[in-house]
Amino acid sequence: MFHSILGVIVCYGERFIKTSNLPLSMDTKDLQQRQAEYDAKYWQHNASELEKIRHITLHVGKLVGKLATYCERQEHGDNYSTDQIRDEVVPDLVVYASQLANLLGIEDVGDKYLNRLEENVKRLHSEK
Repeated sequence: MFHSILGVIVCYGERFIKTSNLPLSMDTKDLQQRQAEYDAKYWQHNASELEKIRHITLHVGKLVGKLATYCERQEHGDNYSTDQIRDEVVPDLVVYASQLANLLGIEDVGDKYLNRLEENVKRLHSEK
């Protein structure tokens, strides 16, 4: 069965397929809006803020495990691909960052990102 999700992807059973009307690029506000719409329809966690953050933390832990697997396999001499990092870890980090930003009322996570870069430059690269 196919149906539209936010006018961006189509669902067949549990598999999501991108459609041609996906924007070529989205700003961080667009990402957060898409995530909010998706979460309203599909994220079945009607829980406290703490419980939602805990649940997101568990998923981020799983992503860290995928990164650790890559590093461990490489260190043992395997030619382990970065495909899973590129195709799952990186986009999932954006998902969880958007969920946290929406949960905590951050209007544009992009602004927080730029502020953080500026803070890092001052903290890590200033003359001492």
